[in-house]
Amino acid sequence: MATNTTNYNFKKPDESDFYSVQDQNNNWDKADAALKDLDTPTFEDYSGSATVPDAATAIGNIKSKGKLSTTFSNIKAAFKGACLIGQIVNNCVTNNAKLPLSAAQGKELMDLYTVLNSNLATIGTEYNGYSISFQNAARAWINNAGIVLSPGKYIINVVLTTSGDQADKMFTIRLASDTVSDYGPRQSVYCLQGDMYSANLSWVLSFNDTTTLYLQSWANDTINYTAVRIQAIRIN
Repeated sequence: MATNTTNYNFKKPDESDFYSVQDQNNNWDKADAALKDLDTPTFEDYSGSATVPDAATAIGNIKSKGKLSTTFSNIKAAFKGACLIGQIVNNCVTNNAKLPLSAAQGKELMDLYTVLNSNLATIGTEYNGYSISFQNAARAWINNAGIVLSPGKYIINVVLTTSGDQADKMFTIRLASDTVSDYGPRQSVYCLQGDMYSANLSWVLSFNDTTTLYLQSWANDTINYTAVRIQAIRIN
């Protein structure tokens, strides 16, 4: 009595059976169909709406003696989820959201980000120098309040107030540093006896190196200041 094979169901005639051409042809048709499946296999290629498993899961599902269609599906899923060397971008020019950035380029961006944060941390910071109840000797430039500034661009504000218990006098204030004697402009003031006077000046200055900035004053006679202030606000 004829039997059938386990995998492809080929018909195997018994020794006592008569030979059947039809049975043999059916066996060849089955073999031809199986070989065709190997040549052009049908498998899930995730080109439609099917959910793609993550790369690690897909790779884990590729096992020895697995079905060919399942293996191909897992390989396709792994490639869709994995980062391929040829896709890695080492620049900040492309706008393709599907391409990954290289670790080296990420490190360069992080370094720039760190520098930017360091610079931004000091923008808006106020640096103040004060001199209280300061006396200016006659006909001499005297350093009053001083501040140390790191490289950058600043708005410099100066406020200087005289006492009201002195005779008519004239004084001048200017801005100087350890490298520049006069940034200009200056402000000259004539104080009447018994009057208090406040002078206000502003500058916008940039420094390439760390600079010690001074408010300097000059008077034609000894003069008393009740308050001297120099303020720098970093803007860049």
